[in-house]
Amino acid sequence: MSTPSDATIARNIGLNNGYIFGAIYGGYTLAAYLINLEWFTITWAGTVLFIFGIVMMILSINTTKKALGGYIGFRNSFITAFVTALVGSLINTIITILIFNIIDKAAAQTVIDLLTDKMETMMERFSVPQEKIDEATANINKTFVPATQLRGFAIGLAFYAAISAVLAAFLKKNRPLE
Repeated sequence: MSTPSDATIARNIGLNNGYIFGAIYGGYTLAAYLINLEWFTITWAGTVLFIFGIVMMILSINTTKKALGGYIGFRNSFITAFVTALVGSLINTIITILIFNIIDKAAAQTVIDLLTDKMETMMERFSVPQEKIDEATANINKTFVPATQLRGFAIGLAFYAAISAVLAAFLKKNRPLE
């Protein structure tokens, strides 16, 4: 029986932690849909979920490092962190697309209305001209379109790739040369 490669171990740990991240992230989306659609307008909730994603990425690197005998190179650090973010984000994106495009399109319009009101209020507070407000709120109507969701997923992945690289650089621990 062959032993799994270091990259396979890193990927598998990333997958497992990605499922946990996705369950929490997607769970929040589902809870917001089922309990109170206004939760989609809470800025700090998104920040907390983003930080939780980074914590899960760090946990993945540390778990992989432990599984590899206390050492992990940049490549495997990056793999485990990025796979964690990829899987978690993908799960949430799928849940969001299903809820707002298949299950309940009316809920999408309600959230869009809530987001529009919140954005208009904030922009008015900063004395933004009305034409700029109208331009910004016109783009909100595309929020839950699958193409917009997938574009956001791709942009998020690019951002998570950068974070994965930074975390991998800081948390790697190469084996000593003999």
